[in-house]
Amino acid sequence: MICTSILAKTVEAMLVQVREAKKQGADLVELRPTWEGGQYNGDEGMRQSALHKAMELGADYVDVEFKVADEFFKSINDDEKELNKTNIIVSSHNFVNTPSLEEFGGLMASIQAVGADIVKIATTAVYITDNARIMQLLAYSQVPMIRVVMGEKGLNVKDTQREIWWIPYICNP
Repeated sequence: MICTSILAKTVEAMLVQVREAKKQGADLVELRPTWEGGQYNGDEGMRQSALHKAMELGADYVDVEFKVADEFFKSINDDEKELNKTNIIVSSHNFVNTPSLEEFGGLMASIQAVGADIVKIATTAVYITDNARIMQLLAYSQVPMIRVVMGEKGLNVKDTQREIWWIPYICNP
């Protein structure tokens, strides 16, 4: 799987980058806003429109933040659902710590409830043992899952269910 980060200031420039990334073989499109650790600081409606366009252009995966996932799913019209085979990853990023298993259980249930095809949980390891806690999340997931542990004490691995894979990023400056 090849992921691309779209780093543009306008929707028009984003669409050019999405088309180019698809030509280069990108499977996943994410346009991460600053409030979730990304670089996009523009209009949220325009950002979501660009993600819809990525779906229309045939992106295999689109990553949407949990905080806006409900709104994003409601904005997908019936034709888009019928015509598209795009899998929607609903992600949550915690840049402070790794929550308890109880907190994870609630988060997992909420993310799955909005309709995620794939759940992505990214946390920050404060202690080396935080890596083990995030690996236990599989027990809470009814759909495929990506687990990421960031930080100096985090394992630099992203995994889905039983298989572990590395995601190379194509950045279009």
